[in-house]
Amino acid sequence: MDFYLITFKYRNHAVIVHNLLNDDDRIYNTKLASLPCRIKSGCDLCLKTSSIETVNIIIRNYHEKYEIDKIYHGQKENGVIFYKALRFTSE
Repeated sequence: MDFYLITFKYRNHAVIVHNLLNDDDRIYNTKLASLPCRIKSGCDLCLKTSSIETVNIIIRNYHEKYEIDKIYHGQKENGVIFYKALRFTSE
């Protein structure tokens, strides 16, 4: 099962972008989630989605105003979740 975690420079930006996506008439299939401690300790929030298209929409529409910190690709294999930071550009 593949999924993506999108973190923002400021915790509240994850909440704002999540709300903006939910206000849109289209369905983006995102969840507000706690960032796993294996990635960063503390209580950061992130957006979680299974769609790379949704990741691209978030980068294109929201990165300039709500600075994205990092994007992780998560993959579950044999009951273990592996995370890999992805490179991205807003262009």
